Amino acid sequence: MKRNFGWTPFLLGFEMRLQVQMVRFSMGILFSLGLTLGCAPVYQVKYDYLVPESAEGKGCTQQCESTKLQCDQTVNMQFEQERLKLQQGYQQCLLSQSGAARVPILCYDPSQSIKPDYSNCLATYKGCFERCGGRVEEKNVCVRNCR
Repeated sequence: MKRNFGWTPFLLGFEMRLQVQMVRFSMGILFSLGLTLGCAPVYQVKYDYLVPESAEGKGCTQQCESTKLQCDQTVNMQFEQERLKLQQGYQQCLLSQSGAARVPILCYDPSQSIKPDYSNCLATYKGCFERCGGRVEEKNVCVRNCR
């Protein structure tokens, strides 16, 4: 026994065509937005450190430099420890999957996407440098898509 759905096949076809048009429209907008944003200049903050002229000021800024180096090394050690923990978790995820059904996509390796954060070291260094009588000049520099 065959049922007659009346307008249903026509409406389903219309809805499908409408969805395809909406997807095409959305893709067009995303493409043009990507072109616009992809061509925009990219700026990065750069710092110029002007060392004080006095011998006392120069010695003080050298102490700031060694403190910053120690801070950077501590950040590197902490980062490496965290990266290793994340990698171990990823390896455990891979090992927990059965042999034939192993799908690495289900196990995310975040250790590849993290970076050490030196922002506290830099902020402390800049403050120290200025307290020693030095000047820190901040400027925005175009690094990509410059005109």
